[in-house]
Amino acid sequence: MQLQGTRFGDLEYTPDKVIDFPRGILGFPDHRHFLAIPHPAGGPFAWLQTLEDPALAFPVIDPTLFRPDYRPQVRQEDMAALELASIRDGIFLALCVIPADPSQMRANLVAPLVVNPVVRRGMQVVLENTDYKLCHYILQELAERLPKEEEVPQAAAAVGG
Repeated sequence: MQLQGTRFGDLEYTPDKVIDFPRGILGFPDHRHFLAIPHPAGGPFAWLQTLEDPALAFPVIDPTLFRPDYRPQVRQEDMAALELASIRDGIFLALCVIPADPSQMRANLVAPLVVNPVVRRGMQVVLENTDYKLCHYILQELAERLPKEEEVPQAAAAVGG
C-alpha cells in the first residue's frame, strides 16, 4: 500500500504496520489509523503519520528518555481495550510540541499514547490523580538529571578532555 504524504513523501507500507486507534486521538477523533515513522534525521523523536490525512503527523517521544521514572497508572478498562495483560507489555509515547526554539520542546505526560505492539492497537489515555503535567520541557528535565560538573569524578573529567 502507498500513502502520498506531504511531510515524508510517498510511503510504502503493509497493513501489518498500521497502528489502529479506535477512538482516535484527543481533538482528532476521525484519525484512527497511523504509521510510526522514525525521524528522518535520527534521534529520539518519531512521527505518528495518520493515514486519513497525508498532511497530519504528530511528533512523539518515549517519555522514559527524559523521565526514567515515568510509570503512569492506566485504568483496567483501558488495559482490557488494548488487550494488555500487563502495562509492561505496552509502549508509551508522549505527544510533543517542537517549536523553532529547541529549548522549548515539550511533551504531554498527562495524556500519553499507549500502544499494544502485538495487536497494533493504541489509545490515548488521560491520567487521573497524577503529578505529571501537560507541558514537560524535555531539555530542561534532561539537564536536571545530568550530573553537575562538580559532581563528575576527576577520572571521568580527565577522560572527557
